[in-house]
Amino acid sequence: MIDGLSLDLDLPKTLNKTLPKNLTFYEFPVKEEDFKTAVIKGLTKPQKELSPRFFYDQRGSDLFEGITRLKEYYPTRVEKKIMDHHAKDILFVTREHTIIIEPGSGNNEKIAALLNILPQVKCCIPIEISGNHLLENSMILAKNFPKVNIVAVASDYMNPSIHLHNLVPGYHNPLIFFPGSSIGNYSPNQVIEVLKQFTHLMRGKGRLLIGVDLKKDPNILEKAYNDKEGITAAFNLNALYHIKRELALDELIPVYFEHHSEYNAELGRIEMHLVSKVEQQFEIDGTIIHFDQGETIHTENSYKYTLDEFVHLASKAGLNLNNYWMDDNELYSVQLFNHQPDS
Repeated sequence: MIDGLSLDLDLPKTLNKTLPKNLTFYEFPVKEEDFKTAVIKGLTKPQKELSPRFFYDQRGSDLFEGITRLKEYYPTRVEKKIMDHHAKDILFVTREHTIIIEPGSGNNEKIAALLNILPQVKCCIPIEISGNHLLENSMILAKNFPKVNIVAVASDYMNPSIHLHNLVPGYHNPLIFFPGSSIGNYSPNQVIEVLKQFTHLMRGKGRLLIGVDLKKDPNILEKAYNDKEGITAAFNLNALYHIKRELALDELIPVYFEHHSEYNAELGRIEMHLVSKVEQQFEIDGTIIHFDQGETIHTENSYKYTLDEFVHLASKAGLNLNNYWMDDNELYSVQLFNHQPDS
């Protein structure tokens, strides 16, 4: 124990300083597929694809923050308005929850906003895969909320070996907070598995407060992912810049690709692709990656749901709708579920 920090990893030198007494840090490593292996595997499929994780180096994170501030990109702005407008209602229906868990907490801004409207919370558990990033942001969170016990968990939130009840004395009836329409990045079948993992974290009792983007006019959706300033395009292309730098691929020329996204009405999702503007190829560790002109790399999906569709999916994970809130234009929803005790 070092100044309130319990470590299962070596503390980075840059963070080796006095830490808030209300901060505890744990790491549950998950063996990820090797960066190079994952790139080769994705780019040799019949439909070439890259995981959205390749968007996120420091530049990618900065670009995504820029996206959330765009006029066209409504989810972040509308979700905040819903939370602010219905703060009293949300407090009333979650007043018995003194523990909050945020899987994929990012920079902790959204969990901080929720802590501001839920004064009864005594313990906050942000879960984020990047240990250094999590620790830096959790130090800020702990200093801003000195009366809240911050238990930061560095891991993939889908890691089945996470047993939060062993880390937090009196762990009972947690509120899981999953904002930002992050659930839309999963296919419907994957959504069920993610929600089942959340019920695992609940230990059978608790609730889920989740942001879900709704089906709407395709023009609104397509504008949100094709902004005039080109920030979303830069974010999409950053996957290639990230790969080029990490794997030292001089032959990979990201400007030979362009961003494309469109709404697939049949599947109910926005699809993002990178389109090769020319016939080209490059080599990764002896593997030739060839592109025909117009061939694409599928980089991300963002599924949209009606309220009934998402409630039906959640029921397959043993969750019942308890309450929900929407904006006046019904662009977005914040939904509250409780776990079915007999499921």
